Amino acid sequence: MRLIDADALVSKCGDYYVEEGPEYGFIGTLKCLVDMQPTIGGWTSVKDRMPEKPGRYLAVSDSPAGFPKLIRILMFVKDLHKVDPCNFREKHRPGWVEWDDEYGYYEYDAVTHWMPLPELPKEEKHET
Repeated sequence: MRLIDADALVSKCGDYYVEEGPEYGFIGTLKCLVDMQPTIGGWTSVKDRMPEKPGRYLAVSDSPAGFPKLIRILMFVKDLHKVDPCNFREKHRPGWVEWDDEYGYYEYDAVTHWMPLPELPKEEKHET
């Protein structure tokens, strides 16, 4: 585990943090973290490799021009067809999917980088 030098992070992200507009506050900082991926993020490019196991991952995706990249939790699957044979009729290949309550599963094909989710915090046991 690598610790992050907060002062260095603030220094590097200073140009990203703006007081107003579409990149206000933490969105600009998230964009900075994505741009700094080799140094602190541990991100893997989809051009280099995809996850070995199906499951949920933290993923970075491209956005329409002028907007910052998005970080979201997506599900990686080895065979899209097995997830939803109707929506993915002939798609017997790996891919990133997301669930929508109105439309069901859909492929999210704008993913550029991914990383495993961190472990959940351990629950404290309270004595009664």
